[in-house]
Amino acid sequence: MIIKNQSLLIAFNTDNQTVAGAIVTQDVYDDAGLPLTTRTKPLGEVELAETLASIDAALLAERNDLATQLATITEERDELQAKLDELNPPHDPRYISPDAWFGRMSLDNVARLFSLSEQQTQAGVIAKQFIGAFTVVKAEGRPMWLDHPEAQAGVAFLVTQGVFSPEDAAKMLADSREDEQ
Repeated sequence: MIIKNQSLLIAFNTDNQTVAGAIVTQDVYDDAGLPLTTRTKPLGEVELAETLASIDAALLAERNDLATQLATITEERDELQAKLDELNPPHDPRYISPDAWFGRMSLDNVARLFSLSEQQTQAGVIAKQFIGAFTVVKAEGRPMWLDHPEAQAGVAFLVTQGVFSPEDAAKMLADSREDEQ
């Protein structure tokens, strides 16, 4: 026999301070979980006090158990958040993914850059080095540092060669947005 769904009904006197009577209702099930009966039992003052003390003790134990569970869950959440923060550092606007950086170039910029890199001149060699550095950073899966002196010098040089306009250069070196990392 298993008792489930136990409820306590307390009736108060007209002063709303003292108890007139109390009844415990219990749903009784067999060992297979099938309902057998519902029984109701009146409680005397001593039984009521014992029942309330038992309920109070059970609630206190449950509260303590829940507090322990909450502390454990909070600790686990904090550990997971620390790992997540480590894997996803906060946005640094001076870094950008290579794809996002390349996406800032217009098709004309790209055409002029590759055209310049095919020339057998010093400017062509520098354009090839610029493309090569970009390719290495992309292959290594690293973000590009917009403040890197060579990146800034490369963009400035490409402005002098007509690959980028000064406005294009400003766009290429502008702070990244969070969706560009």
